[in-house]
Amino acid sequence: MEYRVLETRSADILTKYYNNEIDSFLNACHEDILWIGPAEKHVIRTRKALVDAFSQEEHKLEFVLSDLKVFSIGLTERSCEVIMFFILDTIWPDSSVGRADQRMQFTWVSENGVEKIKLCHISNAIKYDERDRIYPVHYEEIYKKNVCSGERRTKRVIVNGVDRSLVFLDRSWIAYVESSGSHCVI
Repeated sequence: MEYRVLETRSADILTKYYNNEIDSFLNACHEDILWIGPAEKHVIRTRKALVDAFSQEEHKLEFVLSDLKVFSIGLTERSCEVIMFFILDTIWPDSSVGRADQRMQFTWVSENGVEKIKLCHISNAIKYDERDRIYPVHYEEIYKKNVCSGERRTKRVIVNGVDRSLVFLDRSWIAYVESSGSHCVI
């Protein structure tokens, strides 16, 4: 297995996954895949069950992926882990945005020279007190302030940046807007 090739392939599949182009992910899945999503009860076993679940999914959500970091760990000659860390912004139809510090793990296996994803595990990092190293000794103090990981869902104004980026501004942050030709000053 070429781990660097699988890192690149995984990043491509992840990018398409959050661009609502799910087929490249489903086509890369092993027949006996285990998919663990970030929400409770998000556990699906077998490619057929996963295809069925995604085919029933209807949504008008948009996603913006940023700060992607990809690592691979070789396990055997025919298997490896690819771990991806990234920021995921979910944009709801009402233009509100939620942010998650997300991780995705693909366990790749090679059978007869064909690499397939045997495990896909998606999780969201939770806020953690800086005083804690491993165990959440101070978790209750943080949990009272942060029920969910990431930013709370708020109404946002979405504008194009000068570098072709998308900029998400909380409406309460905006004090002034002025038109300037084909641009604006906020």
